[in-house]
Amino acid sequence: MASMLHEATIYVLGRSATRFASQRMKLESIYPGCNIVFIEVEISLLGEVDAACERIVGAERKVDYFYMSPGLIPLNGPEYTKEGLEICFALSYYTRMRLVSNLLPLLSQSQHPRVLSVLNGGKEKAIYDNDIGLAKNWSPIAVINHTTTMTTLSSSTSQKTTSKSPSCMHSPAGSKRTSLPG
Repeated sequence: MASMLHEATIYVLGRSATRFASQRMKLESIYPGCNIVFIEVEISLLGEVDAACERIVGAERKVDYFYMSPGLIPLNGPEYTKEGLEICFALSYYTRMRLVSNLLPLLSQSQHPRVLSVLNGGKEKAIYDNDIGLAKNWSPIAVINHTTTMTTLSSSTSQKTTSKSPSCMHSPAGSKRTSLPG
C-alpha cells in the first residue's frame, strides 16, 4: 500500500512501537516519501480507540483511505476487556465501527473516501437476533458469524450516512501459511 501512495501520511495503530519497528523500516524503504505515524493503543479498548482517533482528527484535514484488520479467533471461550466487552466482539466489530464513526468527518472531506475492513466478508451467516451478545449461544463459530454479519451490515449503513459517504468494502482475510501444524 505504501508504494502506491505519494507523500502520504500513514497512521498505524498497534500495541507496541518496538514490535512495529521492523515493519516500519520495510515500509520506509519501499516508499521513503511516506510519513508513518505509529500510535500505541490497546485496540480492543474503545476509550483508547477514541483517544487515537482524536489525535488523528486533530492532525489531519481528511482521510482518503482507511484500512483495518484487528481480530482474533476465539478459541478459549469468552474473554472480556476491562471495559466489559467480549474481546472478539470488541476487535472484530465495536472497534471497527468506532474507528469509522470517529473518522467519518475526515473521510467525508476526501474526494474518494474508501474503507477496507478485512475480516470475513462474503461469509455472512444468520445471527441470533434475540441474543446479539451471545450470552446464551456463545461459541467460536457463533462469534465469527455474528461479527462478520454485523460488520457487513454496519458497513452498508455507514455508506448512507452523509452525502459524501465512503465506499466500504468488507473482505475476507484469506488463508495464511504459518508454522502451526494442521
